[in-house]
Amino acid sequence: MMMRTLTDYNRGDSMKLIQANIQQLDVIMNIIEDGRIALKNLGIDQWQGEYPAIDNITDDIHRGISYLLVDDDQYVATVAVDPHGEAVYDTIEKGSWASDEPYITVHRMAVSLATANKGVGTHLLTALEQLAKELQFSQIRLDTHERNIVMQRVAEKNNYRYAGIVNYGEDVDFDCVAYDKSF
Repeated sequence: MMMRTLTDYNRGDSMKLIQANIQQLDVIMNIIEDGRIALKNLGIDQWQGEYPAIDNITDDIHRGISYLLVDDDQYVATVAVDPHGEAVYDTIEKGSWASDEPYITVHRMAVSLATANKGVGTHLLTALEQLAKELQFSQIRLDTHERNIVMQRVAEKNNYRYAGIVNYGEDVDFDCVAYDKSF
């Protein structure tokens, strides 16, 4: 697969989205660990096991789908952006997707604890919309744990539409709330 170089997303100051490389693996894993801690503090069992493991993140980097949001010289968030869709999304319950158009999927989104509650999630989703447009997609889909109210609020605040429930089967023992946004 040929990967396009992302034009830096710049919110008008120092925040930008960059494609991650293998030298940033420890940075990404530290942000993932911050995400684990935040979820645990909220009483949510998402990410409390091995997933996402270092192998998942290494694979994301090698596939060219791992990104970091950088504010000045500080890494503030990480995300995987998959342009190949998500097989689980073929079946959605209690709702429907807004469009059957090709989409990018947002996975493994996490914000550093140092920048939590400072609007970083909003900046990241805005940057992902720009990335989607550069990759010639007009839709983003994402899902989160049914009890992850923080992520649900971030999605809703950024005009993502509740689409329904997706289930990852035996791999995940909870339902996921799915959202989409077309532009």
